[in-house]
Amino acid sequence: MINQHDFCGGSLIDLVEHRAKVQPDKIAYIHLKDRDGDIEKITYIDFERRVKQLAAKLQEFDVAGERIVLMYPPGIDYTVAYFAVIFAGAIAVPVYEPRQSNHFNRIERILADCQPKILLTKEKVIKATSDEILEKLSQFGASWLSTDSEDCFTGDEVWKPVSLSKDSVVFLQYTSGSTGNPKGVMVTNGNLLHNSEMIRLVTGQDQSSCMVTWLPPYHDMGLIGGLIQPLYTGYQCVILSPISVIQRPIKWLNAIRDYKGTISGGPNFIYEACVKRVREKQLIDCDLSSWQVAFNGAEPINADTVNAFSARFEQYGFRHSSHLPCYGMAETTLMVSSACHVSSPIISYFDKEHLQADLGKRSNQLDAAVPLVSSGKVVPDLEIKVVDPENAIENADGQVGEIWVKGDSIALGYWQKAPVTGEDFVGILDGDTEHRYLRTGDLGFIDNQEVFITGRIKDLIIIRGKNHYPQDIEATITDASEHIKPHSGAAFSVEHDGAEKLVVMQEIDRRLEPEQHVEVKEILKEKVAENHGLQLFDVKFIRPGTLPKTTSGKIQRRQAKKVYLDEVLANALPLEEKPVANLMEEL
Repeated sequence: MINQHDFCGGSLIDLVEHRAKVQPDKIAYIHLKDRDGDIEKITYIDFERRVKQLAAKLQEFDVAGERIVLMYPPGIDYTVAYFAVIFAGAIAVPVYEPRQSNHFNRIERILADCQPKILLTKEKVIKATSDEILEKLSQFGASWLSTDSEDCFTGDEVWKPVSLSKDSVVFLQYTSGSTGNPKGVMVTNGNLLHNSEMIRLVTGQDQSSCMVTWLPPYHDMGLIGGLIQPLYTGYQCVILSPISVIQRPIKWLNAIRDYKGTISGGPNFIYEACVKRVREKQLIDCDLSSWQVAFNGAEPINADTVNAFSARFEQYGFRHSSHLPCYGMAETTLMVSSACHVSSPIISYFDKEHLQADLGKRSNQLDAAVPLVSSGKVVPDLEIKVVDPENAIENADGQVGEIWVKGDSIALGYWQKAPVTGEDFVGILDGDTEHRYLRTGDLGFIDNQEVFITGRIKDLIIIRGKNHYPQDIEATITDASEHIKPHSGAAFSVEHDGAEKLVVMQEIDRRLEPEQHVEVKEILKEKVAENHGLQLFDVKFIRPGTLPKTTSGKIQRRQAKKVYLDEVLANALPLEEKPVANLMEEL
């Protein structure tokens, strides 16, 4: 039985004021800083005070309707700044710190698109940023405001109340850029409240819950699922550094133990990291019995990882039924579908050949089947259609097609980009001109009301008329050799002699000698042929940490393909003769 929600207001401003009124002294956020023992806490009443103080300062700059970029490290300051922008009547644009970074070009593209009025950050962030980058950022004409500087607040700031409607745009969630230049998704006040309620319902959260989040706050899962959701429902949120958890996953498990975390999660790779990189001696005092909801989304969910995590950590109190596979994206605010929080995840086996022919047909012959993890059922108040993208006709259950979504969680569109009929936010079914759907670009099918995601339309590899999903090939590559780490390769096809050929760009252990590369390549080719019936035309080994990825860790297969082809053309060599270079020096 899910408790009735205590909040019934109409805006995010109402929400913050409500929490400060009904739970003034309850700890809202706890930030576990990278230095052991350094902890920051804030109550709901103090959170409201800090938000309104900063909002009043921002209002002095006449920011109503303007874009304000947030450049903070993860923590309480980020959350305060986010809500302060909304309280000021402006539009928040969450990004990461502007330090020297492989992804700095992406920040430049975001600023060029949103044309912000203010760059909001802290003094220590500015000091840690190179003069070259600060100079580049200044070209956009925005003013810097350091919220921890001595002259930021005078004590005379008075917040002027702001009214938010359902359709008020409160922030721009820039897409990860895995398919091109980042686009600013216009998320409204109504979108956030609607999706937050759907998440509360399907995960069974209440005010006794405890979130432990390490996810970056500049992405939808980290911001909405990790930081806003606890505020919406009224429970405590514990914040960790994303970098520290990725480097040492045991910190995540220890925080769940120490704070009796009931809900936490992330993409598939973090569960895999726990299985493979957490040592037994680190788990002596581990207790995961409080963990009720272990959400898993944002990238393909691997059945082996789900099962391996349960097998490894059940002796420490983790329950297999706590796994909560889910599916969503920035354009839907966050969640579209989710497994049930009180039952085990559904892992079904589907015939491999039928999947290649775009049909999900269950199979009992496991050697010829593909295990797929269900992303659950569509959340309440949203509607999913699986559509043939070529003719806009709805598919029957079991038929693979593009996922289309409709409902109050669907964002308004992309910032400064006019909607185009038949694309993005204006998908129209054949014979139904009254309704508009979001075209997700994701491929999947529905089986017994369960949503199964199989890949991306533009990443799909089609060779000799058969469909192959790159993540399946990449998983085969990972399992083929101990010298290949997970989530470090991209599979794609290139045209050669009038036919599509399979290529893999793969990070390789830098300790291997060149002659060992040849041996590993032969192993990879053998395994791909065995598991997929494909000839691996080319394998390009690259240095660790250089595969093109988004800031959230998603593999940029199209960017990897572009780099690969650019190198081939630059050297004017046949594909199979192209030598390996430092392909990713600038990425």
